[in-house]
Amino acid sequence: MSEYALNQLAEGLTHNSKLTDFFFTHNNLSENMEAGMAFVKSFSNKKNLKSLALNSVNLNNELLEELSNSIKDHTNLKELYLFANKIDKDGAPFISAIIKNKEGLQCLGLSNNKLNKPGAIDIAHNGLQGKTNLIKISIENNCI
Repeated sequence: MSEYALNQLAEGLTHNSKLTDFFFTHNNLSENMEAGMAFVKSFSNKKNLKSLALNSVNLNNELLEELSNSIKDHTNLKELYLFANKIDKDGAPFISAIIKNKEGLQCLGLSNNKLNKPGAIDIAHNGLQGKTNLIKISIENNCI
């Protein structure tokens, strides 16, 4: 996605506070970091967000940190899919922070990343504790 298109999308999303489901895949957010950051920040006013899929968008740690900050208070989130983003053990604490207060989380998709054992342990201990509504976890192909 071009920098211009990503900025336009971010601007449009910023003005929408009613979005409940958003699926965005196979785009490189880190290629145009400024536009990628604006895009991720656009989720901050989406308190009713229930499903978010950012699959294969190259979420580096800087973008993961911003995503964590942008949706930290989104307690209605039920589904989070972050497949194929090359998220490694250094990105795992951001995943833990994202899901920590999401008591209603039902589905977590982290397949095809690079979490390795330390990253998976971090998420299990610091993010998944007390998630009694969780019914689906996809974490295959992470070199655990």
